Amino acid sequence: MRKRNRKTLARRRRCYNFQLLKFKQKRDTPPFFEDFMKWVVFLFLMRAFSLSASYKTEGFWSFYDNEKRLFLISTFLPSHPAILALSQSPEIYDLCRKQWPQGSLFYLDTLPCERCHEFDLIWLKGSGFELETLVEATDLVSNARLVYTTTDLAEGRFSQLKTHLEYVGFRLISHWYEEEKRGNALFLRNDFYEATMRTHAYEPREVGPLILGPPLEMSSWVKVVLDKDDSHRIEGIDFIYMINLDERPEKFARSAGELQFYGISPYRFSAVNGWKLPTAVFDEVGVKFAPGSLRERFIGSTYLEEGGKEYIHTEFLQENGAAYFTRYLARGAIGIVLSHLSVLKDAYDAGYETIWVMEDDIEVIEDPRKIPKLLKDLDRLAPDWDIFFTDIDTKSTVGEHVPCRALAARPNVSIPPLSAFLEKFYPIGENFYRMGMRYGAYSMILRRGAIKKILDYYRNFRVFIPYDMDYWLCPNLTMYYYNQDIVSHRAGAPSDNNEPRYQRGSPW
Repeated sequence: MRKRNRKTLARRRRCYNFQLLKFKQKRDTPPFFEDFMKWVVFLFLMRAFSLSASYKTEGFWSFYDNEKRLFLISTFLPSHPAILALSQSPEIYDLCRKQWPQGSLFYLDTLPCERCHEFDLIWLKGSGFELETLVEATDLVSNARLVYTTTDLAEGRFSQLKTHLEYVGFRLISHWYEEEKRGNALFLRNDFYEATMRTHAYEPREVGPLILGPPLEMSSWVKVVLDKDDSHRIEGIDFIYMINLDERPEKFARSAGELQFYGISPYRFSAVNGWKLPTAVFDEVGVKFAPGSLRERFIGSTYLEEGGKEYIHTEFLQENGAAYFTRYLARGAIGIVLSHLSVLKDAYDAGYETIWVMEDDIEVIEDPRKIPKLLKDLDRLAPDWDIFFTDIDTKSTVGEHVPCRALAARPNVSIPPLSAFLEKFYPIGENFYRMGMRYGAYSMILRRGAIKKILDYYRNFRVFIPYDMDYWLCPNLTMYYYNQDIVSHRAGAPSDNNEPRYQRGSPW
């Protein structure tokens, strides 16, 4: 073992006297990253990345800058985290003050015994003695949610550090490092790790009726559709909607313009902007769990308002009447759900039999005037169809199709196993295919039966996960697509789901 500072070695584990620092400064809006829920499920299946010849990452997230790493850490923390710094560092203080101004930071000097087991994050910025420091502080570390530490790759020291933290109950989720030099690693306590994996890549088990309170009322937040006319329809489709934020006129202009070239004029639906909703709406639409209803542990987040400020609080789901969403579901993603539900409610109330719903980041690939004939063909092949997608699948930022092959947890819904969804993929005739699941709700044609099924589903089960990972959980929903992209998602189009990019003028 290398020589260490005698004062550090002499610290007592049984009773520390910490210096408490309460942050007073206002917090900036956290930097939500793009398409978080879909992306995180995909990354949970990956183990290693190589960003350059020397810089590497191991684990689930390849972030290599502090801002994104701190946001990642935030997604696992309560609204007012207690943070223990195992080393004196002005950098730790400055970063914590910016990221968690409502939190409490303690330094490892001395600590009253009653505080010994109350830390959410252990942060260590060492200089080669990380393992020794963590071993000394085992009593404190073992009860934290997260450990964020610098690492030393020389002489197998990181391997020893990882083995120690695994022994005391942690799992590595990401390690960022320079080859044969130093890095940073994030470890998550086993029970949180398991609940997180269960939340984002779920293996279903039967659940009972779990909703607390009355069905979801679509009143306070639903947007009314105004000034409709007959110009927004084509043969076989009663009405065509395009969901578009008021703050993004350029997206509607581009997408609608491509359709108008073919004589198709979508109605611009003013989207529900989740970034501007009052916090009280989230209590109305989120999922509330009745006592005794949760049979497995899941991670979820609630939106809290204190003293005019809003915080996101992440914890194990509780049966206490709080309104939960899946872990760190962003305001913008909630707004997308409410936008789609507003459109469906308008269509159902209007008595429409068939509607076409698009989002404002579509592009026209093939002549969309062929769609009425395709619908007639589908009527003959599968007269009970509910939803027809005008593309094969969603796309990555480089335009490659991204199939959905994972379930996000919906703890208040009885979800069949993944195999039940995969079994629904098969051809119908020569050019059509049935499907069981997919990402993306960019361009979909819905029958009245589908509209009712989805509205009833949300009335019963409320909002918990992103819309495009949720609506197809409706029982007996039949979905189809054609063997070519006709109207599809525009690869690389900016999204405001996980960050209000329009505030900084993010270009198309």
